[in-house]
Order: sequence, then C-alpha cells, then structure tokens
Amino acid sequence: MVKSALKEHGIACELNLAIKILNDDMNCDIIRFGNLVRYKERFVKRRERLLGPNLSTLKAIEILTGCYVLVQGNTVAAMGSFKGLKQVRRIVEDCIQNVQHPVYHIKRPS
Repeated sequence: MVKSALKEHGIACELNLAIKILNDDMNCDIIRFGNLVRYKERFVKRRERLLGPNLSTLKAIEILTGCYVLVQGNTVAAMGSFKGLKQVRRIVEDCIQNVQHPVYHIKRPS
C-alpha cells in the first residue's frame, strides 16, 4: 500500500526493514536519552558526536555491532542481534552521559 501510494507521486522506495524485524534472530531496542542531559546545548553536541561528520561514526557503529541504527530526536532505534543491541545501548549511553566518545568504543578490540 505504501509503495503504491508513493509511486503515484513519483517516489520509489523499498520497505525491507519492516519485514526483517519479523525474523526470529532480529530484535529491536529503542533508547530514549532526552532526559539524560539537562542543557539543550550539551544534548545537541553529544547527539552530533554520536552521528559524526557525514554520519561516519554512526556507520562505524552499525558495522561494529551488526545492527541498523537510527538517531532521531531524543531517541535511538536499533535493530539487530541481542549482543549487538547491548553494544549499541552501551555506546549511546556512554556518549550521551559524556563517559566515553563513540570512537573509543569503535577502536577498542571486541
């Protein structure tokens, strides 16, 4: 339905992630971090730190954990294996609480 509605407006799309979540080995985690930072300026800086320049840090996190990660507003949604989701949650919480920059999680051997 969605594909046909968008096609009428000349927009092509592929909706394969919604189907992947139905697999048994796929899990989902939504991390809310808006209430962890008191000041908006710090919140914005730390969220940008999580994304990185041209989303390079976010892509590295996806490769490292094997999860799909989406940062939007005050939340991070991740989809993948349980072990990968645990790593994503730790990286996001450490970054937002200013414990450790995400790059150090990426550089650290597993």
